[in-house]
Amino acid sequence: MANKLLLMKPTGLVATMWCALASVAFAVEPTPHSEPLLAPSYQLVFSDDFSTDPNSNGNWTVFRAQNDPTREGYWDPTQQVWYLTTQSGGLATAAFANYELTATSWKVDFKYLVDHGRRGGGDGFVFMFCKDKSVYEIRHPRPAAGQYMAFQTTNPDYSNNPVPGYGLEFDTFYNALCDPLSENYIAIVQDVICESAQVYRPFNKIDDDIWHSVEFTFRNGHLACTIDGSTVLRATISDPDYSHTGIGFGAGTGNAVADQVIDDFEIWIENDE
Repeated sequence: MANKLLLMKPTGLVATMWCALASVAFAVEPTPHSEPLLAPSYQLVFSDDFSTDPNSNGNWTVFRAQNDPTREGYWDPTQQVWYLTTQSGGLATAAFANYELTATSWKVDFKYLVDHGRRGGGDGFVFMFCKDKSVYEIRHPRPAAGQYMAFQTTNPDYSNNPVPGYGLEFDTFYNALCDPLSENYIAIVQDVICESAQVYRPFNKIDDDIWHSVEFTFRNGHLACTIDGSTVLRATISDPDYSHTGIGFGAGTGNAVADQVIDDFEIWIENDE
């Protein structure tokens, strides 16, 4: 059965829209007024503040399109932050926490900063979960650069492969063949990037060269994204696929480039798990 994505806008506007894209149906609805009063209790199971090199501290498994750790997955020992990409073209980094995500109720916290300098930014990054990280362990294909943000892989002939799993996408470069919006946006994607943004919303606080704090919660298919204390996206995935346990980040650049930096990453599991 096809997955069903249900978007609930954080505003009180009442609008319902049914649509089918890539065999996935979703509905746009108002946020219910009956929000739970008690927050769930969590336990911390993984964290990295990047005070040590993530390329060697045992916390991460990293895959690079160019196999260049000075530009892809570069650790800055002075700032103690991790550059998924630097301001250079044709890059891709897929970085998976060395933690198997088997829980069905959890949350993550992290910070991000995106700076495209003066060249115009791209392409974006994605927080990946329930992702088939084993695909990246094959020598070929490699993480796909540019608009694919390492959420997919690239073959030697430059064709691209879908990789099963989900992602919270932060898109900063418009591609008319891929993107539902011409402006920066966040989205929930599955398996592929292009035409996969079933749930999306314009969001201008991505490549503004400012640190932002993210909390992303997932409770048995119900998900919410809070940035800088404001909930910006809610959705429900019915019958989520828990076959894969990869959790981490992907990022890419093409002709448009950006520093795409993360810090203070934590995984929390709900205590009832």
